[in-house]
Amino acid sequence: MIKKGQLEMFGLVIIVVLITVIALFAIKFAFMSGNEGFTAESKLGTEASNVVNAILKANICENKDGRSIIIGCCENTNNCNKNSCEVVNKEIKGILSIIEPEYRLKIENCFEVKSGKFDECKNIVNSNYPIKGANRLYNLELALCKVK
Repeated sequence: MIKKGQLEMFGLVIIVVLITVIALFAIKFAFMSGNEGFTAESKLGTEASNVVNAILKANICENKDGRSIIIGCCENTNNCNKNSCEVVNKEIKGILSIIEPEYRLKIENCFEVKSGKFDECKNIVNSNYPIKGANRLYNLELALCKVK
């Protein structure tokens, strides 16, 4: 049979353990800077995914988004009163020029746009995004890296 004093002591031990665990988590998060736990590759990977989504949804011209311009380039159609590949090279390269890391945006056997120092990159992070065209599925690849 458990006595009242033993039960109170057991409750007190549980409370001390909970307070200790909470204090440890508080100390861990208080001393951890915002960037710890994230590698450079994971940050670039997140940035690559965000940039691809921004490009595909960007309103380029005549209510045409980046997705339709890119598909038009691969399927040899015109958009914005020009060949779609010209629009990709001008407009999408303009969008990519504002990001800090070096970049390469491409669809195999279709087009490739890259920054000037991309060939010097060592640690490249890729983000792949499938795009459905009229007749096939295209794989849009954005590669980012930081040249040191």
